[in-house]
Amino acid sequence: MIRFNFLEIKLRIKKIIRAVMFLFFSFSQGVFPITPPKEPLIIYPKNPDLQIDKVRLKKKPGDISVKSFFPATILFKNKVKIAGNLVFKEDQLRIQQNKNGITFSKNVFFREIARIKILAWLEKTTEKTANHQQYFFLPAKYAITLKAGKVLLYEKNIEILNQLLFQSEDGEAKIYTYFVDYWIDQKRWFHRRNVSFASGRYEPLSTVVEEIVFD
Repeated sequence: MIRFNFLEIKLRIKKIIRAVMFLFFSFSQGVFPITPPKEPLIIYPKNPDLQIDKVRLKKKPGDISVKSFFPATILFKNKVKIAGNLVFKEDQLRIQQNKNGITFSKNVFFREIARIKILAWLEKTTEKTANHQQYFFLPAKYAITLKAGKVLLYEKNIEILNQLLFQSEDGEAKIYTYFVDYWIDQKRWFHRRNVSFASGRYEPLSTVVEEIVFD
């Protein structure tokens, strides 16, 4: 015969009521913000920020790759400027341009480049929930000014420039030319509240790199 412990049941009911009341109060007071969807399968971090870790480059055993260092000034959306060195495993970009229906490819060495300015980003959708849609904005249009004076307009993503390794006397930092935002209730952006959906491709987050000026 099953015996019920009414005192224990009463205590459990009280705990459940308190938990429900706490959750109701928390949501009503805005304690819990909008919860972003699960991280999609992408190699890039979710919310890029400028973070100096003061750790110098160290070669791993067996790593024979050659790193190239290029003095540069980095300009962010929020007008912050930092000067130091960009570190690449390659010393050139592979650029493709279409003229008269023919695709031309050429290698452009970093030492030949005066500046790279990002003109537009292209959104890529990921997971969607009932009240928001997540977007990754990757650079999709660049103005590459050569030291010789010629300007190349490139309208594809340059993967090597999505995430940059930067060095200065302060240490090392990973800096980013792409960003993430959420379109909330089909009305507004979560991070860029005053930016319209149509303008989203031209208004990056404040900590995103907009321009690279090579010294």
